[in-house]
Formats: sequence, C-alpha cells, structure tokens
Amino acid sequence: MKLFKFFIILILMHVSINLYGIYHKVGEYKSDTKRVTFFEKSDSLLFSVKYSGLFEIIDVSDPLTPYLKSSLQIEDYFGGVVGEVKIYDQKAYLCGQDSIYVLNISDVLNPVYEKSYSFGWVNDIVVSGNMMYIADSPSFYIYDTTPRYEEIVWSAYEEYKSICLVDSILYGISDKLKIYNVSDPMNPELINELNLSIGSNAGIAIQDSILYVSSSYLFSIDISDLSNVTTIDSIYMDYSDSYTISLNQNLAFTNCNGLKSVDITDPFNLNLIGFYDSIGEAADIITDGDILYINDGYYGIHVIDISDPTNDYLLGSTKTVRRARDIEFKDGYLLTADGNSLNIIDVRDSYNPTSIGYFFHDNIGEASTLSLYENTLCLGYSYQKPDMLLIDITNPTSPTELFDFDYNGTDYIQTMNSYQNEDYIYLNSDEELQIYEKNATGDPIFKGNYEADNYIDDIIVSNGIAYIKVDSKGIDMIDVSSPDTPLLISTIDLGIYGATLAIRNDVLFVSHYKNGLKIYDVSDPTSPTLLDSINAHQNSITSFSRPYIYDGQLFLFDTNWNELFIYDIMDIKNITLLQSIKYDRYIGGMIYVNDLLYSTNLDYGVSIMDISQFVSIDDTDNNIIKNFELEQNYPNPFNPSTTINFSIPQNNSKVKLLVYNVSGQIVNTLVDDIKNTGKYTANFDASALNSGVYYYSGNPRKNIFTVS
Repeated sequence: MKLFKFFIILILMHVSINLYGIYHKVGEYKSDTKRVTFFEKSDSLLFSVKYSGLFEIIDVSDPLTPYLKSSLQIEDYFGGVVGEVKIYDQKAYLCGQDSIYVLNISDVLNPVYEKSYSFGWVNDIVVSGNMMYIADSPSFYIYDTTPRYEEIVWSAYEEYKSICLVDSILYGISDKLKIYNVSDPMNPELINELNLSIGSNAGIAIQDSILYVSSSYLFSIDISDLSNVTTIDSIYMDYSDSYTISLNQNLAFTNCNGLKSVDITDPFNLNLIGFYDSIGEAADIITDGDILYINDGYYGIHVIDISDPTNDYLLGSTKTVRRARDIEFKDGYLLTADGNSLNIIDVRDSYNPTSIGYFFHDNIGEASTLSLYENTLCLGYSYQKPDMLLIDITNPTSPTELFDFDYNGTDYIQTMNSYQNEDYIYLNSDEELQIYEKNATGDPIFKGNYEADNYIDDIIVSNGIAYIKVDSKGIDMIDVSSPDTPLLISTIDLGIYGATLAIRNDVLFVSHYKNGLKIYDVSDPTSPTLLDSINAHQNSITSFSRPYIYDGQLFLFDTNWNELFIYDIMDIKNITLLQSIKYDRYIGGMIYVNDLLYSTNLDYGVSIMDISQFVSIDDTDNNIIKNFELEQNYPNPFNPSTTINFSIPQNNSKVKLLVYNVSGQIVNTLVDDIKNTGKYTANFDASALNSGVYYYSGNPRKNIFTVS
C-alpha cells in the first residue's frame, strides 16, 4: 500500500501591472486662511512664509507634533505676493512680487527684519558669500550685497524658473537648461545649454554627477562632462508642472499635482513608485531622512513618512478619461461618472481592470453622481449644463438611454443627484426636490415637489421619509409617503454646506468636510436625536467624504489625511474602529462587493482594494463562503486515489491546484480554471507515482493553510 501526503498550492493568478506605493501622513501644522507658499528647513526648524507676508518659524524636532516657535509680519509689505524663502548664514531671504526681504534669524525666538531689495517678481534666489543670484521675471541678475557696493554686477534678459549653484557652476532652467561658470561673478561664462520640454514651472536638484529637472516631465541629465551635457532619461509625471524637486538618497520627490516619488537608483531608468495626494496645492517639499514635509496651501504643512511606501491591499487600478466622481457595480462591471460620460470598466479580473466602453451624452456639464436600482441607473450632470439621465443597464456593456429629465433651461446646479427605490425616483433640481413615479411601460411620471431654502447637496430616502441636505442650513426631513404632497416634518440645523448622507436602521449618518461625522437617531423623524460624533483625528480637521455602509460596517474616507476608516456599527451605542487604511489618492466614491472595495479617485481613475480581513459580514446564512478554505484530503493514507475539498469566496477567481513531491517538483495539475464562489472537489489519482510522502498547503492572499 502506498502512503501519500500532498502539498497543494491554491493561488490567484493575475496580470502583472505597476502598483504604486502609498506614503503615510503622520503629522501636520495647520494653517489659517493665509496661504502658505514656500519653506526651508535648517536643523529642527522649518521657515515658512505666507502670501500675506507672515514669516513663521516652526519647530519640527518632533515631526508628529510641529508647533509655532515664533513669527514676524513684514512691516513694509505693500500688497504684492511673498513666495520663495531661502536660508543662508542665519538670514532668511524672502522672495516677493516686488522685493527681496532679508530677516535676521540668529535668535529664532525673535526674528528681525533687516532690509529689502527692490526687484520684480523673483522666482528663485541663491546666496553665496556677498553675491545674490536672482532669477527675476523677466531677467536674471547677479547682485553684490557688499555694503559699500550694493549693485547689480551682471544681468541677462532671460527668465529662469529655478536656479542651483554648485561650487562656481550655476545651473538655470528657462525653456532650456543653461550652465554658467560664475567664478568671476562680473563676467559669467556660458559653458553649455540643453533644450528641454519645460512648462510654466520647474524645479532643479543635483546628486552626484546627475542633474534632475522636474516639470511635467522629470529629466535625469548627465553633467559629469559639462562640455557634453546629455539627457539620459525622462519620465512623464503629470499635466501639472512641478514647482520643486527634493532628493533623498535613491528617491526624487516632486510636487507635480500632489506628491510623487521616483526611484533614481538607476538614473538611466527612472521609475515612478509612490504617491501622496495632498488636498490643497502642493507648492513646496523638503525631505529629511525618513520624513518629508509638504506645503499644502491653505491646509498648512503635512508631515509624511516616506520610509516605506506600501500597497498591501491594492490589487489593481486603472486610469479614467477624466474625473471619476461616483461609482456603482453591476455583474462584474464598474460604472463610473467620468467626465461627461458613463465609463464602463470590466473588473472580473481584479488585477487587470479594463475600460470597455463609454455612454456619451451631448452635455457640457460634468457627470458627477450615480444612483443604481436593479437595472435602472440615474446619471447626474452638474455645473454648466445640469441634466439627469435614466439609463437601462440590463447589459452593462450596452447601456440604453430611457429618459432625459427636463430642467427647463436651468444653467447651473451645484450638485445634481438622485435616489431610487422600487417605485420612485427622487431628484434635486437647484433648490427643489422632485419626485417621479416609475413607469414600466413608458416615461417616469412627475408626482410632486418640495421647495428647499437653498441648494440641495444630497438626498436619501427611508421608510417614507426623504432626508435632504440643504446647503448652508441643515437636513430637512420630508414626509414623502404621499408623493403628490411632500411635507416638511422637521429639520436638523447644522448651518454648514457640503455634507453627505447615509442611513441604516433609522440611524442617519451625516459627514462633512470639516466637522467630521454626526450620527442621529431618526426613528422618530419629527424629533431626531444626536447620538454620537466621530472625528478621526482629534487634533486636526477631519474631512470626511460621503459615508458608505456595507452591512454592519461604516466606511469613511478622510480627504485631509488620505485615510479610509472602517467602523463596526452593529451596536450603534458602541461604535468600534476596525481598521484605518492609507490611500494614495482622494476617494470620490466607493462600493464594497465580493470582498473587494472599489473606489474612484477623481483625476486618477479607479482602485481595487482587498480589505476583506477587516470587514465582517452581517449575515446569518452559514452557507455563505467568507474565506478561501483548503480541507484535509480524505482518505489519508490512501491507495491509489484521494479527494480534496476547497472553497472559493469570490467569483471569477483564477485557481490552480498543483501537487508537489518532497523535492518541490510539480507532479500533477489538478485544477487550472476560473472558479466562481462555491465549494469544490478535486480527485487525485496517484497510481502513476512512486510511493512516498507528499504535502499540500494553500497560500491564497497571504493566508497560510497547512494540513499535516
């Protein structure tokens, strides 16, 4: 009799694609309404300046909790814009629209204004000894600051966006790279120049003998021989030009439409590897070891951990044509509101999502909201030409327009959205809630309307009550049990705009871009009661996007921290945080299907995340398969055949079952097929094999199953 044990590997096969890392925000220094522009770092201090001329010194000895050490308002500031700030020899040089301001910072607790130099719009400045090298607009100056001279010693009519000085060699970026020998500042010598594709902004940095220039492209340029300067590689970054670049060992960081990192280990082969999507305008960045500081305009300074970009949960992603704002799921296809169209994405292979078609509409507005009920989709357009379409998606690859709701020439609607149930469609039209009855044989029938006090931001309906978020007011609760005559029964006064809604079991969830999440008991809609509030970051602004509920879990995305929070809300009196997950991009909409979270990220497309280990399914059906399972073979020992049972929780999974001997060689392929969710049996006939010991185990999605 042969004695067998088996080693069988259960794996998900997938198409290999580039999955970029995600950097983690770990702290911040909040700004007020005065916009932060640029900053510099020296030792454990950040020196920042705001457009208003307010100079601040920020202590970052603990990067997680930066705090203001001192500040100085420039007294003679007269209405221009203060931008770049550079630190040289205990002096801060602030580049303004009309002047260069010099501050003495030898005492960081008491910065002192010293003097100013009158120039035009200064883009960049380098100070070396008594010389200031000034990238002005539209000229370049070399200025002698020696007190007895204080004069321009050389100038050229050419606008440089960024400059860098190494020893006596000056590198300047205009529409090309120009290299000067300035060992004699009064007689600079042009050594070489190189044509580059540069946009309206650019940054420059040097490491070893490689010069890096960032704009809409990142260029690596060999400058080891200044007489033969050569571009050795370039990589497209974004349509938005970079202001600046910072190097950190083998990484280059740019602020090209958010933070991007590029692996420069091999300058001949640049690779984009990481993202951090800042909520505001990323104007400047500084790296210091494993910490990166990014200036985020009105939102202040973000402190980012760059030690290890991760994508532990990310399976696949795809670009969309334009801004992907909202998302729905139908039979293995994602439906996204993308630009001025409905984008259809095949996600049956989670690792290789593919756009397969678009539903175009002659509309100059922006497709912004989706509402799906069975096979009927409402697609909403906002802004220039608001509209709402009713679309049949029985076949998601071939959607058909059913009805175009007429808004009588309205030129502007802030948020065009809808809600559907079995019988009715609820729409907002400017400041009006409209109710239509569904009609199986023809167009929807208008039933009634409710006039709100302001724009309607969001709509949700439950148990005959329509909850509408009214801009700058609060939430109106409308009795729509008689749709011909909707009736206001109560209001939650919030005094805010931009909030969005979700509801579960008579509990209303209201999220806001500054005030976190508020939770109300609306079992008696005439008298709603505040139950709880959630602010994910107690010492910071929590900017939640639309709340999403899946069974007993609440998904909230904090756009200020690029972080997804998953809460257990089964017991509404004891809400528990299950997990927080860092994202690389802002989430516009999300939906959880078959253990995968699909989310839109506005300008950057759609992401697919496996977060099933954090989500518990609220279902009493014990037949639901929740995890991959590989059971003990039976009988064991056996001769000559045995049976192996396994379970698949997700549709369209590519599964292989392989039998190995003790040397790790494959001796049989039992299964190589695409499987839907279910329980399966594989029979193994070992009559052709030598007697011996075999093994099996499974390794699906990092979960290890071992059977002895």
